[in-house]
Amino acid sequence: MSIVTAVAAVTVIGLLGAAILVVAAHFMHVEEDPRIGQVLGVLPGANCGACGYAGCADYAKAIVACQGSYEHMEDKYSYEGIESCTACAALYAGRAACEFGCLGYGDCVKACPFGAITVSNGLARVNPALCTGCGACEQACPKKVIWIRPEGERPVVMCANHDRGAQTRKACTAGCIGCMKCEKSCPEGAIHVTNNVARVDYDKCNGCHTCMNVCPVHAITIPKDV
Repeated sequence: MSIVTAVAAVTVIGLLGAAILVVAAHFMHVEEDPRIGQVLGVLPGANCGACGYAGCADYAKAIVACQGSYEHMEDKYSYEGIESCTACAALYAGRAACEFGCLGYGDCVKACPFGAITVSNGLARVNPALCTGCGACEQACPKKVIWIRPEGERPVVMCANHDRGAQTRKACTAGCIGCMKCEKSCPEGAIHVTNNVARVDYDKCNGCHTCMNVCPVHAITIPKDV
């Protein structure tokens, strides 16, 4: 009888534990972007770490992420001063954990005489249909994350972070990590990593998109919208 009692007790405890886990899973469930699962489905699942991420799941999340928005970057302090990028940048290089990123207060918006720039999710966005390439926004940006580039379907490195890869990853999950895969793969020698960040030489770039395809963090893209 003692054996039967012990088995019954263990069974009851097991069922109770399972019930608790089911209830906890229901109430603690966190919604995930469905695109992450779609991307993960086409990855090899080897979790080899060759892409610079801990595994395929982390890589899939990075692919879905956009460059440098505050969804993928944290603040190092709470700023409650003048609504100005220049003012914020003067205080410990700005509030953002990434000291090289857009601060999102719109100094460029105020400087643009054509209304070609808006700020969305903490990032300045340029409307190419309204932009004349006057350079006023470039001059107004205290972080120098805006620069003039040629028109056309040619790739842009959407990052200005000059930290080493490991430090960049701590500040922003979508930043250039300076891995040099783009530089090594470009058939025209049109992209180089300088001071830990990739930059495109548009005099050599033919728009083949090879650099975009090999970038493990998808920091290289062709901006399509505002």
